[in-house]
Amino acid sequence: MSTDIWPVVHAERRALAADLTGLTPDRWQTPSLCAGWTVHDVLAHMVATAKESPAQFFTGLIGFVGQAVKICVDTTLQECIDDGHRGRVFSVYDTLVNVTFVVALLVAAFVLPPSGISRPAATVLGVLYLVAAATYGEWSRRRPTAPVVVSGPAGSRLPDR
Repeated sequence: MSTDIWPVVHAERRALAADLTGLTPDRWQTPSLCAGWTVHDVLAHMVATAKESPAQFFTGLIGFVGQAVKICVDTTLQECIDDGHRGRVFSVYDTLVNVTFVVALLVAAFVLPPSGISRPAATVLGVLYLVAAATYGEWSRRRPTAPVVVSGPAGSRLPDR
């Protein structure tokens, strides 16, 4: 059995294109089984990833990784912050995350072209990410390591050393 999926994918794409070739403009606007979506909307959604560039893929990946990091930070805060302060710490932390997200959207709205696609902007952001990662890596390497003392509920789950 062959594990190469691409011949099947290409054959299915050709079959779909053949099925859609004769559609009139009126048929493209036919409501689909997806509430509020026309046939055109559904097809556009289906083929969107086929046109995704590597830059778009990595942009989505960065967003996914950013959310994963936020979840890790949330978990760390829940384990390491005293119960009496946890609510205030989360309030400040979540507010900072949300404000920076909104500021980034506002900057993008003014900096990016109407299409939202800008190779120079993507390049600058990529370089900034790399610089931030290198800076954090260097900072982590130079920071003196001290024993971490964990108490409370998180400490009770740690094995004895």
